[in-house]
Amino acid sequence: MKDVANQVAQLVPEEHRALLFSFFLVFSRFEYALKRAGFVNAPGGRVSANWDAFASKHNASFDPANSEELQQAFNYFKKNPPRKQIIDGGALAWSPPTAHSKGPMLTLLLGCIRIVRNNLFHGGKFPLAPVQEPARNPLLLHHALVIIYACLPLDAEVNAYFS
Repeated sequence: MKDVANQVAQLVPEEHRALLFSFFLVFSRFEYALKRAGFVNAPGGRVSANWDAFASKHNASFDPANSEELQQAFNYFKKNPPRKQIIDGGALAWSPPTAHSKGPMLTLLLGCIRIVRNNLFHGGKFPLAPVQEPARNPLLLHHALVIIYACLPLDAEVNAYFS
């Protein structure tokens, strides 16, 4: 177990551990709540959370102007969308930033949050991968959490399962 602690210490700076842990915990709990509340995809019997169905149902009631912190999170993702890891010329690279301007706002935001999660979970982004803006990772995590928490009051059933 000591080796695991040493690896964590090397991989994640101490000042980011609580944020990283919070993001993984909140993200996974939100996905659980989505599935329990009936927001599911089940192709071939394989169940996954249907974030887009949730976003479509609640897009009209989602308002970034509800709080200054939520407005900042919305503006951040709008101006600085997360990049996807891609293969370019046979090497790992990052997609160019894509400004999301088409489609429902909440669908786009929740899509960004899933990209953040995928980049973290699959080893693409945090924290030792060479990135041009290392401070960007904590900002992505913080703003993603703000948006997830803002989504909870939109659906009583999701909120109940989350809690």
